Amino acid sequence: SIQLFVSLAKQLRVVFVGILLTMSTGIAVGLSKGFPTEKKSRGPARCKGAATAKATLCREVVREVSGLLAYERRLMDMLKIGGASAEKRMYKFAKKRLGSHKRANKKKEDVKDVYARMRAKNA
Repeated sequence: SIQLFVSLAKQLRVVFVGILLTMSTGIAVGLSKGFPTEKKSRGPARCKGAATAKATLCREVVREVSGLLAYERRLMDMLKIGGASAEKRMYKFAKKRLGSHKRANKKKEDVKDVYARMRAKNA
């Protein structure tokens, strides 16, 4: 019965105002003022910043074409030289350049991943 009521309300162009049900009358004053219209259904909202397939592909192509930045190459050299505290030095250098702990760790992991892919390709 509720679905029937809602469908009837849609046919009659009823507007829900709080708990009170009113119908637009075309009169300029009162609770039910205004031209009787239908609500437009909108599509789903786009989530800003979400990694889409297109954006991911674009970033991969750009990285492949342009290569590493100068400071990223320095990070790679630190990784190649290795040593006991290579990761710590990489982190400290990246943090100085990028400004935050989270960004530095992400960049360190990215460079390690690129290096691993290079070694796998050569081997």
